[in-house]
Amino acid sequence: MPRPRFAKLEPDKQAGILSVAASEFAENGFEGASYNRIIEQAGLSKGAMYYYFDDKTDLYVTVLKDAIDRMMAATLEGIEDAGGYWAQFEHMFKQSVAFTLEHPEFGALVRGLLDAPARLRAAGGPIEKLYASYRQQTVELIQAGQAQGEVRTDLPLELIVGVMFGMGEAVDRWWIENLETIGDDTDRWARELIGLFRRVAEPRGDES
Repeated sequence: MPRPRFAKLEPDKQAGILSVAASEFAENGFEGASYNRIIEQAGLSKGAMYYYFDDKTDLYVTVLKDAIDRMMAATLEGIEDAGGYWAQFEHMFKQSVAFTLEHPEFGALVRGLLDAPARLRAAGGPIEKLYASYRQQTVELIQAGQAQGEVRTDLPLELIVGVMFGMGEAVDRWWIENLETIGDDTDRWARELIGLFRRVAEPRGDES
């Protein structure tokens, strides 16, 4: 995560640095992105950039977190009117598709994240740490579903979370790669893809 000095920058300066970096990472992936090019295009010196971030990896994770947080905020818009538990997931999916169609760079960043080098995704690595906060959100969503009787309780919570999180990665990869097709019929694909999660997670009626 960025050094405290970055948080002290004016918001427009923060956004400017992250925007330049996001474009570079989206176009070239982590391995192909040039830290020096980012520094140059951001109008900073090397010393100034290292004043804000430890290294290229630190900047990359910061860019990912910023992009994902903005997308997740967009998915929650209007969710109060979406309906019940699973209807809210369909709403979030449709909002995610709309956001990604409007911000193609985000889709490229997600593809890069899913294909990030193993050393970044390893246990205890920077991406695994980033995932930890989103995994906790999954835990809370599943627990909320269990409290509402919408998610099964006959299996250990950690198993349900692991399966749902793994499915989430697979579904994310697929819809990002098929975005244009899905965007033409978002309602249908929201039902189909969220339906996969429902078939795994909904109570079977025989929980003890």
